[in-house]
Amino acid sequence: MAENLFGRIVRGNKWDVASLSISGSGVEGRNPKDEFLADYFGLPRDFKGELFLKPRIDNFIAAFDGYFGFDNLIPGLWMRIQAPITYTRWDLNICEYIECLGSANHQPGYFNNSVVFGVEDPAGTYAQAFGVARDNLLKSFTDYVVCGATPILGKDVMFHHLKSARFLPAGDRKRRKGALADLHCTWGYDAWQTDWYYVSLGLAIVIPTGNRPEGTYAFEPIVGNGHHLEFGGLISSKITMWHDTHENQTLDLTINAHITHLFATHQRRTFDLKEKPNSRYMLAQKMTTSVNNLFVNTNAGNTAGSVEPLLQFDNVFMPVANISTVDVNVSVGWQTDAIIMLTYAKQNMNWDIGYNIWGHGCESIQLCSGAAHLIENNHWSLKGDAHVYGFSGTETAPSIDPIALSPSQSKATISHGTNNFTSTNTSLGGIDGIRPTRNPGVDDRAFARKTTGAAGIAQSINDRPDNLGQQTQTSKAPETILVDDLDLVGAQTKGLSHSFFAGFCYMWREYKPNYQPYISAGGQAEFHKVDCFCSNEDQHNCTLCFRPQDCSSCRFCGLSQWTIWIKGGISFD
Repeated sequence: MAENLFGRIVRGNKWDVASLSISGSGVEGRNPKDEFLADYFGLPRDFKGELFLKPRIDNFIAAFDGYFGFDNLIPGLWMRIQAPITYTRWDLNICEYIECLGSANHQPGYFNNSVVFGVEDPAGTYAQAFGVARDNLLKSFTDYVVCGATPILGKDVMFHHLKSARFLPAGDRKRRKGALADLHCTWGYDAWQTDWYYVSLGLAIVIPTGNRPEGTYAFEPIVGNGHHLEFGGLISSKITMWHDTHENQTLDLTINAHITHLFATHQRRTFDLKEKPNSRYMLAQKMTTSVNNLFVNTNAGNTAGSVEPLLQFDNVFMPVANISTVDVNVSVGWQTDAIIMLTYAKQNMNWDIGYNIWGHGCESIQLCSGAAHLIENNHWSLKGDAHVYGFSGTETAPSIDPIALSPSQSKATISHGTNNFTSTNTSLGGIDGIRPTRNPGVDDRAFARKTTGAAGIAQSINDRPDNLGQQTQTSKAPETILVDDLDLVGAQTKGLSHSFFAGFCYMWREYKPNYQPYISAGGQAEFHKVDCFCSNEDQHNCTLCFRPQDCSSCRFCGLSQWTIWIKGGISFD
């Protein structure tokens, strides 16, 4: 289940517990492929922790099953109604281990337009400037994904809390759901029937009564089939393979098969961006077309040819999940459920053993109208590890007047930005000798200016005083998130499982001729087919990581589970 939720980025251990690593951009030796970037969650850049999770689903089902024969009307006609009342409990079982709480502040311009200089020491050197103090950042990853906490960035910049794909804490009532898990109605006719066998044909309809995905939580409890209306057919047959002379003992073979179509239903789901696994937990920034006091030039220090960028940072951060949670229509072409079972009966007792195969075709997911308008008209782009503010001045007359920049990092992932931070020392890392604080890895990069005149170079001032006058870069044409970037195909799944079951039944046949109670018990083990996953570094082998290696179809997704049951009933005429 953990891999189905987060892919191969999760790791297992000897306790059969999955884990996710979270580390900041300034952690030396961090894995830039398989660790969540802590910066996205308002954590310090030297934070390092691990989230342990062991997803578990428990279902308690009271299944009411009625079989009605109408031989008095039409010989062989019958109807069956099944009403499984289900109480389900879904729990991620999360526990966070914090290896390093982190003490680093975030640099000026990384999140906001504030600049605070450290106290000057006796040698006349200033301590590093910062924009967001450690005390205003979060204490843990759990604070972000469970509690909806956000860092304090000041009055000018807003950081929206995570509203979708959140984690539920232990004990939360929202982890549990009780409802009638769809109403199954079947009408059948015994087309061929003798003393040795029968073959029945029928029609089946499943009326949705459970709940549907809403996208609020990453592991939300679902009762029923996702609120699909189903319609299809069935064939049921039974043959007596052997019986003794007095017919006190028999051996029967039963074969049943259902196939239905799942009609389109409305759901609300959270999607990743294409070729970016887990990008729903990345951070986006809002851009505006109203550009103010910002110009770009492809040459450092030049004034000739300076132009306005297409967009500019609009002082709002938003988790990608809040943007990529949209209304969709979901349908499934076919679903099949078939069993083959041997039954040995002796007087009042029956023993069953059998095999069940279940599967459904690939989902079809279509966006509802209006999704494109909501996403594209707000001009969201991926922040990555870009600085969103520069500061105006010249190399000879620096100042700290903030300028909102226009950076985007379309190649950023859940694990890293593209400015190549390698440690808390911001003079290290970067690209081509350009420090990471100066946005060397942004899209369509150009040098930022406040004016087209001789003065007004936008600077990075994060290493005062030696970095003053270092012109920072921004995106001339920032890349924004489009509705086509939502990975609808990667979210499509199909299912296939194999089950083996056995049961025992006792019927009081002599109780009354037309009134015979019975009781039965049994168990089942179900094994679900899973895909061969690729790791983050193998993305070149397939269109989307966590898809099958051949990427020719949607991936298998489902649960392996075990079941025990006890059932009682009455057969009467």
